[in-house]
Amino acid sequence: MKLSKKETLFVLLAAILVLLLVFGSALADQDKYKRKNYDGKWKYLPESMEVMHINPGESQFLLSDETGAWSGVLKGLSHDDCLSVMHASGRWFGYCTAHFPSATFNGKTGELELGITALKISPDHQWVGEWMITGGSGELEDARAFGTVWGPGYNPAEPQKWGVIYYTAHQLEMPELTD
Repeated sequence: MKLSKKETLFVLLAAILVLLLVFGSALADQDKYKRKNYDGKWKYLPESMEVMHINPGESQFLLSDETGAWSGVLKGLSHDDCLSVMHASGRWFGYCTAHFPSATFNGKTGELELGITALKISPDHQWVGEWMITGGSGELEDARAFGTVWGPGYNPAEPQKWGVIYYTAHQLEMPELTD
């Protein structure tokens, strides 16, 4: 079943709101996330962007397709499908699905998919959020990891300059399941 753009927008918005309710209090304190150490960097450049006005003068929704380049403990090129909600208050909420046809994570390779949720409390602040592996194949079929993301991101005033986000990574060891 293929969802329309509007249905997809609302499903993604619902996912963002649920995740932000869970992690919102941690994300609000920007000073916690001014880090010097990180496990890697995600650089991205939008290929296309579409702004949707559901209620003019209120929130705006931005759908974007992006090319991502990941370095650090997670390496590879990704195709990112993103939804950003720009609230009239100045807060931005973002959700991206990053799909890697071929990625390397902790020395293992395969196809990989990540979910990334972030908050930007005002235009003067950086993005802060979380990511997690949502699927994989090959040697990454059973990969489980999550982490934090933070950074300035993409600046539409400089359309040819890649956005930059830093990340930490925490790998989870999954127990063997027996019948």
